[in-house]
Amino acid sequence: MEPRLTQTAFFRPHNRSEDLTNLYLVGQGTQPGGGTPSVMMSAKMTAREIARDYAIDPRIVAGMPA
Repeated sequence: MEPRLTQTAFFRPHNRSEDLTNLYLVGQGTQPGGGTPSVMMSAKMTAREIARDYAIDPRIVAGMPA
């Protein structure tokens, strides 16, 4: 299968659903993309979005002392 421009970077689904409230997405099919490092980065990005939406200190999400 050949990757296409519409399947890369910004064109992938965002980490917060634009259609459903309180639905967050994570994994190789979302931003920033596939591969183990990118999936881990996707999880971190999604955790930040959740922290921002629920007014949680982002240092707690990152595992740092508050």
